[in-house]
Amino acid sequence: MNTGIIMVQHGDFPFDFKEKHKEIFMFVKQMLEGISKETRKIVRNPDDPYSVDMEKIKDSIKSCGGFKYFEIGFMEFSSPTIKEAVEKVASKGVKKIILVNSPGIFMRSSHSLLDVPNIINQIQSDRPDLKLIYAQPGGFLEEMADIIVKKIDNALGNPCKECQIGNNPILEDYGVVLVAHGDVPLDYLEKKDMNTAEEHIEKWSNMVRDWPRNEENDPLLHDTGILEDYIKNKGGYPNFEIGNLEFTSPTLEEALKKVLNRGAEKVIFIGGTGFMDRSSHSLVDIPEAINKLQKKYPSVNMSYEEPDIGLVCPELSKMIVSKIEKAIEK
Repeated sequence: MNTGIIMVQHGDFPFDFKEKHKEIFMFVKQMLEGISKETRKIVRNPDDPYSVDMEKIKDSIKSCGGFKYFEIGFMEFSSPTIKEAVEKVASKGVKKIILVNSPGIFMRSSHSLLDVPNIINQIQSDRPDLKLIYAQPGGFLEEMADIIVKKIDNALGNPCKECQIGNNPILEDYGVVLVAHGDVPLDYLEKKDMNTAEEHIEKWSNMVRDWPRNEENDPLLHDTGILEDYIKNKGGYPNFEIGNLEFTSPTLEEALKKVLNRGAEKVIFIGGTGFMDRSSHSLVDIPEAINKLQKKYPSVNMSYEEPDIGLVCPELSKMIVSKIEKAIEK
């Protein structure tokens, strides 16, 4: 009980909140689209952490599933775009293409339920000769809980059970596009235009945290609650809480207060479902948020377990390959 564990989730806007404040959302959307166009053109360093981790998960899934035609496409900020990835697979003569979300947008959220389908629908409209199949987000919460438990056990210094990657037969008729969120280069974060967007997002976070939530308007929060129960049952952690980086309650500080009230003297923060890889969120935003809390609660020993995609690649790959197979079966 003297060690508290806080899993950091991203948090999401309720769908009806976005609809009510559509004008402001369109303003920031256009701002982010402009940033995306700019950052997509930037040549990434070979050691860019987000790009490196995306290649690792791409190679792991490709190996696990035995896919012959496999590409990665980014929703925003990074290249290639989702459409460019689809076109690359189609250029091999493949007419049936599965699109499946990467770990960062694996769960049901505004990105995976609204943004990605809109992009796919537009591509399908432009390419009626292709059959695009979207592996629906969500599900596999128990398997995701196993992955989170492995991350927590690793942070606690406990031995981790290794997962062996399978090797399925190559699916000759199908191509696969792994849909990832995309990220800005870390040194780009200091530019004024990115800071302006972040200021708007922070303002919205404060506005929306107490908005009424349910499964219909915030499926991410609903599914996170189920995931939390699985993690607690599988890991047996007596002092475990989930805190959200933005948009959703409880905040990281609210989660911290809960574990401290149970007697925690040491607190380990660990990235949740959207923070499996190294990104500007997991390498900059979360550490900054923890540093602020550390200054506010100086007597508490706080630590952050940075993401290690290699630790969980096999399990993530099996899970995503299973989603691809289910999409093909349907």
